[in-house]
Amino acid sequence: MISLRRDDPMPLYLQVKESLKREILAGRFLADQPIPDERSLADELGLSRMTVRRALVELTEEGLLQRISGRGTFVRRPGAEPTPPELPPMAAPGAAIKVGLVIRGERIDARDGLFYARVLQGMHLECGAGVSLGMRPLLEKHADDLALRLTQEADLSGVIVIGITDRPTLYALLGTGKPTVLYDCAMPSHPAAFDFVTHANEEGGYLAASALLDLGHRDAAFFVHASSDDPRNAVLGEIAADRKAGFERAFRSRGIDLAPERLMPVPPSGRQAYENAARLFRAGPPPTALACTTDEMALGALAAAKDAGLRVPEDISIVGFGEMGYFSSPGLSTVHMELEPSGAAAVRLLRERIARPELPARREVFPVAFVGRESLAAPRTT
Repeated sequence: MISLRRDDPMPLYLQVKESLKREILAGRFLADQPIPDERSLADELGLSRMTVRRALVELTEEGLLQRISGRGTFVRRPGAEPTPPELPPMAAPGAAIKVGLVIRGERIDARDGLFYARVLQGMHLECGAGVSLGMRPLLEKHADDLALRLTQEADLSGVIVIGITDRPTLYALLGTGKPTVLYDCAMPSHPAAFDFVTHANEEGGYLAASALLDLGHRDAAFFVHASSDDPRNAVLGEIAADRKAGFERAFRSRGIDLAPERLMPVPPSGRQAYENAARLFRAGPPPTALACTTDEMALGALAAAKDAGLRVPEDISIVGFGEMGYFSSPGLSTVHMELEPSGAAAVRLLRERIARPELPARREVFPVAFVGRESLAAPRTT
């Protein structure tokens, strides 16, 4: 029996892998017998197929399973010669596939967390041999120049665009004529066929706010990542707006008013969240809880609370979004996201798009789950 613990920091694919390994070694799955296919396992466990596939691939590489084309995945008999791995279409012999990754800014700032590092890790694991991923930094004012350069790169097989929410920029990138996958971008109404990977962001916001409300938090505040912390000028991207909508839906579903001033825009970094939280705590009695639309912001708020002499969760509960606060103290409650599997899915969709340009546009939305840890508790009564 495969068992998962969604509050465990061990990645879900690794939990699936270790559970399957125990079942095989215990004799539940016999040698030369098939195991359930990845679709059945994914449905049974409530996971994405990419999560299950990664577990099966690693067990195959370790020699416990063998994948036979057209038949399925089988338990390998001890001492049997392993089946040669299947080469994906992008990694066919002699093929050198070049994929352009377009990401906002000049580089990924490691100080703001591991989010994109984990997404990129999933992409690299999915690529295999013969595929290269090349980063293309994007500054919006140079979007047209970048799009032109991508168009002119004859050996560029496709493009993966990551985290771009400015629609004119997206339209420029989608006009290159290259097969394109959007990862956590805005959803443009564009006539060309393109593929889209994201997470259930509105549902994640609803789950986070519901966790606070279920414990009795009514005086809760919310940091929503935006272009500015000035409410008059702040612009929310599509993902931030979805998470904010989830917060609001949780309050509406319980017949509770959420004061607009409790939904505060904050630029998306730990440093900016620290400064905004410090101002919030200096302004008067703090809210009983603070939920943030990214874990980086939640970690900044956690540090600001400690520096202000507030105890977490006794004086204030703090909740994030993204599963980045592995080693925070106290452990950060958050919304879990399938980062490596979703990154791998972007590469898989691009591979299929390159092989079959006539495919209709596809949208893959990865599920989320709330993980409650030590940073969350019921508000104190006075």
